Order: sequence, then structure tokens, then C-alpha cells
Amino acid sequence: THDFTSFRGKGCQRSSPIVTLEDVWVESEPYHGNDHTFGGGVLSGVFRTNRPQWRLPSLHRPDNLRLITVVIAGKSFLYHQVRNIVACLVEVGRGRLTPEDVKEILEKRDRSAAPGMAPAEGLFLVDVEHGDFRF
Repeated sequence: THDFTSFRGKGCQRSSPIVTLEDVWVESEPYHGNDHTFGGGVLSGVFRTNRPQWRLPSLHRPDNLRLITVVIAGKSFLYHQVRNIVACLVEVGRGRLTPEDVKEILEKRDRSAAPGMAPAEGLFLVDVEHGDFRF
């Protein structure tokens, strides 16, 4: 549970920036084009496996293309919070920020201290649960 003001999107109408994230993890693996599915593979340890599998779109890229999976689980999120966190993690992966920098950004509670927002392309929602409701 933290104050995520540094990762809060402009126009967020939520009264409190305090959010509890239940899990955050990042995984990198070779991208296998249309042969790569979600639901029974990389995400099976986090999400139930009795779901349909999703196929990633075919990409004609070099064989060294990597699929980076970022899982952020929680009961609620701020507006654009996940995209802002992903942008920060990308900067860590590129070597422009350190994990200690991310901690400092979170503690500053200042959106201008964090990198910009990750573009929506390539990011997608895998699962939504609310009580008995499943999306």
C-alpha cells in the first residue's frame, strides 16, 4: 500500500492516490509470433487456466525479438497508473533508471518526477475480477 501520486494520470478523479498492489512482476522470454499464447502458459501461475487462450498478433521481426510480460495485480488502480508504471520499468530495462530511482520517484509523490506514460500499443488487459463477476 503506497501513495502512487507519481504514477497518477492527469485527470484522475479518484479522491485518494493510495493504492494496494497485490503483485508486480516482469518476465522476458523469446517471442514466438503466432505460436505464443496466453492463458495456459506464461500467465498460468497468476491467472486461472480455465480461460480461453489469447493469441498474440503475427509480427515479422528478427528472431531475437523478446516478449516482455508485466503483471500488475490489485483491487483498484489510478487513472493511467499501470501505463505510467510500465514506462518507468522500461526505463529501468534500458538502464536509464535504477530500481533505487523508482523507489525515490514513488516517495516523491510528484508526477513530474516519473517518466512519461507508456503508449497503449502493445499493452492489453488480461483479466478483470469483481466479486463473482469475471471479464
